[in-house]
Amino acid sequence: MEELRAVKVVGKGAMGTVFLALKKGCDKLLALKAMSKSVMEKQIDGLKRARAEKEILRSLRHSFLPTLVGHVETDKIVGWVVDFCPGGDLNALRRHQSEQSFSECIIRFYAAEIVLALEHLHWVGVVYRDLKPENILLQADGHIMLTDFDLSTTLPPRPAQPSTAGEDSGSQTRQAHRRPGPLALMTSCMSSFQSARVSPVSKKAGGSCSMPSMARANSFVGTEEYVAPEMLKGEGHDFAVDWWALGILLYEMLYGETPFKGVNRKETFYKILAMEPQFVGPWTPLRDLIQRLLIKDPHS
Repeated sequence: MEELRAVKVVGKGAMGTVFLALKKGCDKLLALKAMSKSVMEKQIDGLKRARAEKEILRSLRHSFLPTLVGHVETDKIVGWVVDFCPGGDLNALRRHQSEQSFSECIIRFYAAEIVLALEHLHWVGVVYRDLKPENILLQADGHIMLTDFDLSTTLPPRPAQPSTAGEDSGSQTRQAHRRPGPLALMTSCMSSFQSARVSPVSKKAGGSCSMPSMARANSFVGTEEYVAPEMLKGEGHDFAVDWWALGILLYEMLYGETPFKGVNRKETFYKILAMEPQFVGPWTPLRDLIQRLLIKDPHS
């Protein structure tokens, strides 16, 4: 950390400031996030959340997720360093498109990488809880990087979902009404987008796809237009909230706006709970996938 030189401010938030930084002796760009303890102490669990975010970063080893380069904590600040993403975020890229939306081909590319990143997070026990275009950064090579884990929480890690190639037709029918798991989503994103909606769990023959009652989070967090229905109901939530948010994200990438946005927070939450997403244009596998992701009950 002593070898870093802050070049300029690239972002500010309620909890801290992000600097573009250079390491002495090399030209590699890094992102330094620094947070004031005096500011965090005024936030509910502010310091606890910052330390938890650092531990999450420490656990990540994936091409589409940040790698913790270094960290520091003094009596005044908490901070850490990750690789810098020079390409901006997905929302800025969308706004630069002529229609302020992406083609289905482009959506397929980014969706595939986002699914891989979410799958890895769930595998190490992290519920992201803040998937949105502003938190999807673009690396120098054009690939994505999920960022900002201060709203994330941890649950018992999920084993990878096994292939469904050997499942019987009855099992496949049941899957058609659940949020798609990571491998089903990955297959759909890389081919035709046709998928079921199932929570990302390890599915055993005759077993339940729901989370154990103890392995659920109960806090209410997230960007309001992306909040899942189960979180609004206060029923507890698990990894499935990230797949709901993916459905919102894909809809926004396709249409340039989120499906349940109201004139205020109250109306937005009402629409999330009571309304169905509206689709314009011919019915395509992508629209079918979004509809399946946005089923209200994650375990119906």
